[in-house]
Amino acid sequence: MRTEKFISCDCHAHGILMDYSISEGYNELYLTMYGDGRYYDKNTLWYRIKHSFKILCGGEIYGGDLILTEDKAIELKVYIEEFLNKIK
Repeated sequence: MRTEKFISCDCHAHGILMDYSISEGYNELYLTMYGDGRYYDKNTLWYRIKHSFKILCGGEIYGGDLILTEDKAIELKVYIEEFLNKIK
């Protein structure tokens, strides 16, 4: 079962890769922020070569990782729901 979900920024230059792990007594949500989210989508061969060269020359493709336990994931969910309720 695939647990990953990638959400691209509306500007298509950033993205968040979400994944989760469920194990007995310890559940975690993983968030990885990417500085150039376009790499994840299907792109032209030229773009993939250019992006690969950038990585090989020491460029970073991600901005950082965030690991949330179940309590923190619920806190994030509540915050997002608050936002969505206010914009309805």
